Amino acid sequence: MVTDLHIYKLIFENAREGLLLTDNRGIIELVNPRILEIFKYENQEELLGKPIEILIPRELRRKHVQHRIDYYQKPDDFAKDIIRPLVGSCKDDSRVYVDVSLSHFHNEDGEIKVLSFVNDITDIVHTEQALQREKELNELKSRFVSMVSHEIRTPLSSIFTSATLIEKYERTEQHPKRQKHTERIKRSVKYLTALLEDVLSLQKMDEAAQQTVLEEVHFPEVIKELLSDFFGSQEEQNRIVYKHFGQRVFETDKKILGVTIKNLVDNALKYAPEPSPVHIVTQCSQNTLLIQVKDEGRGIPEEEQAVIFDRFFRASNVLNIRGTGLGLSIVKGMLDKLHGEIIVDSIPGEFTVFKVTIPSP
Repeated sequence: MVTDLHIYKLIFENAREGLLLTDNRGIIELVNPRILEIFKYENQEELLGKPIEILIPRELRRKHVQHRIDYYQKPDDFAKDIIRPLVGSCKDDSRVYVDVSLSHFHNEDGEIKVLSFVNDITDIVHTEQALQREKELNELKSRFVSMVSHEIRTPLSSIFTSATLIEKYERTEQHPKRQKHTERIKRSVKYLTALLEDVLSLQKMDEAAQQTVLEEVHFPEVIKELLSDFFGSQEEQNRIVYKHFGQRVFETDKKILGVTIKNLVDNALKYAPEPSPVHIVTQCSQNTLLIQVKDEGRGIPEEEQAVIFDRFFRASNVLNIRGTGLGLSIVKGMLDKLHGEIIVDSIPGEFTVFKVTIPSP
C-alpha cells in the first residue's frame, strides 16, 4: 500500500528543483538530491545539521544571517516570499546563480520551518551577462567611431587650411606667417599621432593573449628618456620637475611604463595652466615601484572621480579642451596586466595627483 508519506517522499526526492528545509535557527534539516547536484555535494550528511550559510559565499554570509533573521521575525512582510537571484557557494568554492522561492510554516510545536525551492539559473545569468557585454561593446564601438571621426576631422581641417595659406606666403618678409602655420601643422600631426597610439594601445589592451615583457628598467635614466621622447618642446620640458628615490633598478614592462608616463604627464600638462609645474616622483624598492604625477590644474570634480577611468569619460570641467577620454582607461587596463593599481586624489581648482603602484613580478 502506497501511503501519502511515501508519495511525498517520492516527490521530494525526484523533484527537478532543489528542496531544502531549515529550522528556526537556519539549520539544514532536509535536502533532496537536486540540492546536492546544484551545490556539488556527494551526500546529504555533508549538509544536514549545518547552517544554511554554508551555501552562501563567505563574503556574503554575515549579510545573509541578518536577512534570514529578519525573514523569520516577519516572514509575511517579504513580498511573495521570493528572493532572486542569489549567488550560491558550492562545495569546491565555485559560484552558482540560483533562483530561490521561500515558503514558511509552523510545526505542531509552533516552531517556524522554512522550505526553500532552489533552481540553478547559472546558464541563464551567464547568457544575460554575455548579451549585456555584447550590447555594451556595440555601444562602445559606436561611441568610438563617432569620437575618432570627430577628433580626426578637426586637425585634418587645420592641416589643410595651414598648408593652403603657406602657399600664399611666398615673400621673405612673410616668413613669420609661414612659421606660424608650420607650427599648427606640427601640432595637428602630433595630435593625430597620439590619437593613433591610443587606438593601438586600446587594441593591445583588449587582446587577452597579449603577454607582458619584463626587463630590468634603470631609474631615473629611463624616465628621463621617456620624457624627452614624448615631451620634446622646451616649454614642456621646463614645466616638468622629476625626482627619483630608492634603488635604481626595477623589473617591469617598459612599454606599459611608457604608456603610463605619457598619458599621465600629457594630461597634467594639458589640464594645468602654463607655466605651472608638473611634479613626477618615482620610488623603487625591492618589491614595489611607485609613480606619482601631480599637477596644479583644474582638478576633477569629486563626484566624477569614481568613473574617471571609464572609457570615453571626460570630466565636466575639461570638455572645452580637446581629448578622447581614452588615456586613463588605457593606463588602468595596461596596469592590470602587471597587477598594478592606480588611484586619483584631486581637489577642483587646486591639484590632481595620480598614484601608481606596480608590484615586483
